[in-house]
Amino acid sequence: MILNNLARVLFDQNKYEESQPLYERALKVLEQSVGPQHPKLATPKSNLAKLYLVQGKTEFARKLYRESVAIMEKALGPDHAKVVRAKQKLAHFLRDSESRTIGICPECNEVVTAKQPWEYVDGRAVHSICKP
Repeated sequence: MILNNLARVLFDQNKYEESQPLYERALKVLEQSVGPQHPKLATPKSNLAKLYLVQGKTEFARKLYRESVAIMEKALGPDHAKVVRAKQKLAHFLRDSESRTIGICPECNEVVTAKQPWEYVDGRAVHSICKP
């Protein structure tokens, strides 16, 4: 956690190149310690994804954000407030990086994309199969 916290301080000071190896090392050490699917990995993965996004490494950021959400969902369940917030952040990231993301379906809390059948219900994007 100390490495992750130090990386965060550097990130907040816009010292991205200095924070990257610390974030990566913190994640690697923690992953070796607790295993690849442990809930403690969600935050460090999200932090590193945010750094990658700032650096323009969109594919790496997307992968880590999705892994972070999957870990949280497995540990806490799909309806937990933290999971819903993480999915919303993922949706905003995808919207900003791909522009094909429409939003979060309020019925299933999953990302709605333009490739899926969906419609607006009460001003919100809803998967067609989830329509109330």
